[in-house]
Amino acid sequence: MTQIMRSALAGWSMEGVTVGVRLILRTVPHAASAVVAASGLVAALKSSVPVAPKSAVRALRDVLIGVQLSVEFGCYELIRWYVRVAPRNRRTAVDRNLLLCPPGGGNIGDQAMVESFIANSTRGVSLIVRSRNDFAIDPRWIDSECEVVEMPDLLYGSGFRQLRAAWRFIRELHGYSTFSVIGADIMDGAYNVRASARRAYLAGLAASIVGDARVIGFSWNGTSNVVARTALKYASRRGAVLCIRDSVSYDRARRDGLSSLRLVSDSAFALPEQRTRSATSPYCDLVKKIEERPYVIVNASGLVARNRDQVSDYSALVEMLEGLGYLVVLVPHVIRSSGDDLAACRAIFDDSTGSAPVLVETVFSPFEIRSLCARAVFVVTGRMHLGVLALSAAVPPVVVATQGKVEGLMAMFGIESLMLTPDSDFGRQLLESVREVLRNRPDYVSAVSGVLPSVVGQARLNFDGL
Repeated sequence: MTQIMRSALAGWSMEGVTVGVRLILRTVPHAASAVVAASGLVAALKSSVPVAPKSAVRALRDVLIGVQLSVEFGCYELIRWYVRVAPRNRRTAVDRNLLLCPPGGGNIGDQAMVESFIANSTRGVSLIVRSRNDFAIDPRWIDSECEVVEMPDLLYGSGFRQLRAAWRFIRELHGYSTFSVIGADIMDGAYNVRASARRAYLAGLAASIVGDARVIGFSWNGTSNVVARTALKYASRRGAVLCIRDSVSYDRARRDGLSSLRLVSDSAFALPEQRTRSATSPYCDLVKKIEERPYVIVNASGLVARNRDQVSDYSALVEMLEGLGYLVVLVPHVIRSSGDDLAACRAIFDDSTGSAPVLVETVFSPFEIRSLCARAVFVVTGRMHLGVLALSAAVPPVVVATQGKVEGLMAMFGIESLMLTPDSDFGRQLLESVREVLRNRPDYVSAVSGVLPSVVGQARLNFDGL
């Protein structure tokens, strides 16, 4: 604790102290319960916070992360103070928007949100990315509307390399008019606690430097991590606007004590019609191959495939749809080493003996995916943003709910009956939901079409003033 306080005070600011103390106070009680639980003395001491063994491990992990981040954030305050009193260290001021991008790297949903931000900004945009290869930015946007800034260690680095990236970020930040973070499903700590907390703290730091800082279009699950939650509370107190992308997440965030909330919808809904980029050859070849038949787009999530075997369930779906005269197009939405949809879709393709689905083996652009959805009868997807792109084309999707982020999306359109949970009953749910769409497709199309204009309007609120 002494070292934490010293690091924070070194920044000549009480902000580092405040956040460090809050992180410690919020996590230490859980750690104490975890230690007691691990020693088997919970019952004897009649603890009011019983913790299961797995919860004990998570609580102890959160304490260690909280301590590390409180020291790290104290160093950020020192850097901020130094850059403020030494103007020569700042970037030359420009009237541009600075965007901290999501991971990308073969994720069509991340690509859609970044492209939507660029298209809806009235200023030029600078993108902070891990690597230039993470996003396929139209070359005609580069240098005119968009520039790319590589900072691989800002969110995922450690030690000196991470602090060096923070130094560079704070120097850059002083030259911009606004700062935004694409929140998506990566703010509540479900995937990476450190990266979630860093995104939040950087948003709060930016609010004190440039004034206009926001977290764009994110969902909030019902079991957010205490460290990520504390960092996001700090960001909102410092002036960052938190744009929540559905009413279910909005209510959860309010219950968790978050403030400065703005109810919006997912930023990908504001993706405009294609402006410059022409369709790729693989996409054109696919359209020629399938345009003569009614088809259904089917996606299997590589993330879901980590935890359960879904091949037989999807193979039964393929067989049923082909028996009804539909062509099945297997479309991966994320192609990368972690949670690879292509591997999940290929497993279904290989298992579909006697059937003839079409397997897409490349990453299409968001514009191409939305166009492909527009021609489909309906969509079945394990990825939320494929559902968003389908809904953008007024096509009803059957969506597998993961990470607590799908409930609000489906409620927005009044189609909660088309949401699935990846449990032991998944196969039955899948077939029943598809039959439901086939029976009542005109009603679902009408419901989606009626709500879509207001949802698009809400999505544009993410970019108000940018």
